[in-house]
Amino acid sequence: MLYKFVFFVLLLSPLSCAHRPPFRHMNSLFPVGTYKHTVKVEALNLPAMSFNGILSLNADELKLYLLGPMDITAAKVVENFPQEKLDISVHLLQLKQYESQIEALYEVLRSFILFPRDQAEWGLLRFQEDVYKGPRQLEITVQKVSPKDFHPTHFTLKNPQFTVRVEEQL
Repeated sequence: MLYKFVFFVLLLSPLSCAHRPPFRHMNSLFPVGTYKHTVKVEALNLPAMSFNGILSLNADELKLYLLGPMDITAAKVVENFPQEKLDISVHLLQLKQYESQIEALYEVLRSFILFPRDQAEWGLLRFQEDVYKGPRQLEITVQKVSPKDFHPTHFTLKNPQFTVRVEEQL
């Protein structure tokens, strides 16, 4: 069964890690759990990249792993919700120069992953904190959702700077 939703997100405020909205895991688009994805990134001024990723979400933490060759950790982003702490570590030398882009991409993914499920049907999603300085438009297209809990399994994030295609591996 194919579900298709298109969300247009107007991002207006500057990036502010200290003002992230609190995580309410019972109401987010992605339920608490661990997910493995294939991720394809196309961005301006960057080479196209394809890699595996792991998302782990629980009541205290959101972890994203970018996996390199042989599934070694190329980069890791860990956000501790109670401590309001964000830690980004890049282990693959070729990715070190893109650390700020990894953080910006994380902020977009975080806002999508934690978006309140009961607001997703509105079509226009407005995040409380935003990724870019100045107004930007982000289109999020969900091509497929899980029949079990309706979390997005195949989705695309697109704005003028990048396109990210994500497909969950079952």
